[in-house]
Amino acid sequence: MNKSILFRFILIIFLGLSLLNPFYGYSQCNNGASTTNEGALSLLPTYQTINVNSGTRYTFTANGTITYIFTFCEGGGNHTADTQIEICNAAGTVVYAYNDDFCGLGSHIAWTCPSTGTYSIVIYRWSCQTNNVAVGKLAYKVMTPPSVQDCLGAIPLCNSVYSTTASYAGTGNYPNEIPTGGSGCPGNCLLQGEKNDVWYTFTPQTPGYVAFTITPNSTDDYDWAVYNITNYGCEGIYTNNSQTQVSCNYYNNTYYTNYPTGASVSGSGNCNMALESSSFNAVIPITVGNTYVVNVSNYSSTQYGYSINFGASTASIVDYTGPQLSHLIYDPYCGSSHLSVQFSERIWCTGTDATDFVLTGPNGIYSITDVWSDLCQSGLNSSYGDTYYDDLWNLELGDYLQHSGEYTLTLVGGGVTDICGNPNSQSSLTFTIVGIEANVTSTHSPCNGQNTGTISVSGITGGTSPYTTSWTGPGGFTSSSNNLTGLAPGAYHLTITDINGVCEYLETITISTPPPINIDTNIIPPSCGATNGSIIVIPSGGVSPYSLQLGAATQNGVTSSYTFSNIGGGTHNIIATDAAGCTASTSVTVAAPDNPDASFTYNGNQCFSPSHSFNFTHTGTPISGETYLWTFEGGNPGTSTSQNPSGITFSSTGTHNVTLTVTAGSCVDTEILTVNVYPNPTPNVNVTDATCGDCNGSANTIA
Repeated sequence: MNKSILFRFILIIFLGLSLLNPFYGYSQCNNGASTTNEGALSLLPTYQTINVNSGTRYTFTANGTITYIFTFCEGGGNHTADTQIEICNAAGTVVYAYNDDFCGLGSHIAWTCPSTGTYSIVIYRWSCQTNNVAVGKLAYKVMTPPSVQDCLGAIPLCNSVYSTTASYAGTGNYPNEIPTGGSGCPGNCLLQGEKNDVWYTFTPQTPGYVAFTITPNSTDDYDWAVYNITNYGCEGIYTNNSQTQVSCNYYNNTYYTNYPTGASVSGSGNCNMALESSSFNAVIPITVGNTYVVNVSNYSSTQYGYSINFGASTASIVDYTGPQLSHLIYDPYCGSSHLSVQFSERIWCTGTDATDFVLTGPNGIYSITDVWSDLCQSGLNSSYGDTYYDDLWNLELGDYLQHSGEYTLTLVGGGVTDICGNPNSQSSLTFTIVGIEANVTSTHSPCNGQNTGTISVSGITGGTSPYTTSWTGPGGFTSSSNNLTGLAPGAYHLTITDINGVCEYLETITISTPPPINIDTNIIPPSCGATNGSIIVIPSGGVSPYSLQLGAATQNGVTSSYTFSNIGGGTHNIIATDAAGCTASTSVTVAAPDNPDASFTYNGNQCFSPSHSFNFTHTGTPISGETYLWTFEGGNPGTSTSQNPSGITFSSTGTHNVTLTVTAGSCVDTEILTVNVYPNPTPNVNVTDATCGDCNGSANTIA
């Protein structure tokens, strides 16, 4: 059922305006127009039922501030369609409209009449669908505020002894809670039903039995009965007396008044009546956790009062334990906006509100807009309305339960108190909503930087088809397709709604991409003039393992690092391919050391005298930081570290080795040249003397 935005808006406004009706809605169906008047309903304190069709209405008279229940969920009501209820005043104007799905698709309203008058209840199929269709059985009653003379207002056993100096008169606001007549024991023994009666209630907390004594003041004559109403409620005492009555005493002695009565270890049986019976029944065995009520009726109608003492009980029936959440009355479903909760015992009407509860689920925290009890609402405007308590409570939700998954309703510790003033400890109820389901598959981009992700949605079930698919994603991405391709990395949020727009399927799918492939290297340079260097390749990112290629060398299955050997100086290209087939490349330069060049020249061979001087010049290409060591065999000086030494002399003639050693780092080059120091030449002179008087002499030198 779809609760429109308008409905929520009006609901919030009216919640702030009225405490009488905690939930107002809107009329979708034209104030009861085009409906058939099927007659009048007479509302009683007990449920009555009637089979109803859609598009029908029934009139009834209501009194101001009194609460009336119309339900397809309780009191014998049931539903065969999605129902909607509206209440119109005599003028035909809708004064209350509520289409919440209280029990599945069945509606339930607790309406407090604003002023006395004639009203009509209109029954529709939700959203004003076809009229004259059987929608189920409507149960209805008036919720008269109960008093202590009614089972619903029973006095809790917060102490073991109660006493009064005046008896009660009449039967309270709910007559006929106990059947009259019959054959008596072993059945109903209170043959006159309720008579000037009062009710007590208790829930045993430990095993054992219950024993009590009613001691009349003066001549009062009291009868009593104990009922187990756990499974039947107060109404079950009348309709299921044989199942609810556990002990009853209707002892009658015309000549004996002011006699005590009750249940004791010396008593007998669980049903006594008439002269020959006993005024005391046997002790009453109990079941821990069940709810019992005790009815004390004043047969004599005299007004002296009595005391009742439960002190002989072995079971712990005085309540010292705080209430807890027991269970959900109706199973929530996808689209529910309401929860009905059963407490472990009745809690006070006053002080119980939405802040006492927290509801969490797949979509985080779900708001609770109001909490109410039909019984508490019925006594809201009575003079003693703050003395009521109930164990059946309703939670109106501000959010639909529209997401599949587990939900937890938590009762906050210390938020509520039971009828004896015991605060609650924190307790929780967990339930599961099965809504729209879908099969969502995705593929990721295999390589960094690619937009090749895909998402597919299939197998959508639940809710009411057809379905609407909606996507949002990174960079303002939107789509309504069930098949997405070419997706960039990021989070994509999927929402699937059914035709009613209530049930939702939510999922976030993250399309990922591997980190980029990164190639780190460590280089061990080669020796001088050699190819004995190494490159250690360390791949990362992408998808391990990797295939590495350096020049013509390859290595597969690398997971951490691999060392390529026999590397010489120069630039080397590296390619890394990951397991997904993605590649990355880089280039590294191996700086091989420069080889020094010891080549040199000199200024030529020379004669020893009259003087000689050799100058040497390094002709190799200089390398930054290289050093020189000259060695002159027989020279003066014998060594030099200059790049270009000069003025070198030799001590003797002949050949002399000159060695130049050039060192650059660990690299060395040596050059050796031989220089000649020639001896001075000695000439041979042949002389021919001149003849006398002639100038014909000669002299020749012979080398």
